[in-house]
Amino acid sequence: MEITYTLKKGTKIILIGSDEKIYRICKCGNIHLNNIKCPLCEAKKETIHLEIENRKEEKIRIRKEKFEKKLAKKQKDKELKEAKKNVKFYILWGHYQKLIEGIKDLINIGLPNEIIMSAFFSERNPPYDLSNAKQDYQIKIQPFGKVLEHVNGRETIGYYCVYAILIGDIKNPQELEQFYLTYCGQIKTDADFNTKVIKPYQNDEGAVSAEMYIEVLEKERNICLTLEEKEYFRSKFLYSKYGKLIKNDVINYLRNGQKTEN
Repeated sequence: MEITYTLKKGTKIILIGSDEKIYRICKCGNIHLNNIKCPLCEAKKETIHLEIENRKEEKIRIRKEKFEKKLAKKQKDKELKEAKKNVKFYILWGHYQKLIEGIKDLINIGLPNEIIMSAFFSERNPPYDLSNAKQDYQIKIQPFGKVLEHVNGRETIGYYCVYAILIGDIKNPQELEQFYLTYCGQIKTDADFNTKVIKPYQNDEGAVSAEMYIEVLEKERNICLTLEEKEYFRSKFLYSKYGKLIKNDVINYLRNGQKTEN
């Protein structure tokens, strides 16, 4: 039986049904029992809620997709950077092998050491090209300028590296990289200190000692290093590992398996 409605006196939305139940005219126009929620409004609210949730999920999906793409690109860039670095040290490893074989050939044809020494001329550049201005190579002690300087000297690093290969301290490109990370260290100094104080020491054959460097650093620039800093600084010096070594020693090691006693 169809229900008819009579508007309750004094109201505009409350109805009395022919079944004597109280009804309400909803804002959507639907008539429903007064004590229940409007099923049409609830269905609409649910639809809107689902649409909002779907939009949220879509935004999350897009954001997640962008993040994953960014992460994938970052990983790819990292792998590419690592691959490039590996290639550089692989090539450099081959360079040192050829250099050693070339010096052996010069020895075998009877050339004297003073002539063979010129074979080391090109050893100045590889350490600079691979380590210049890179964070991994910067020595973390108190800076006193803006100029990055290799504490061991670039040419020195080259022929000490040859010696390290000959005695078995470096056996592959990965160990060559570790050698460079350790001994191609640079500190931030000033040009005046480099030119007038350090260069004269570095122009003599043989690596500069950490003790000498620390002594002139503290004296000339009034810098006091802690014991921990001094120990860390020493670990970056070729002299700390191999002592004084000149090119003649490297050639003699190739000649007879031992370096000259200084």
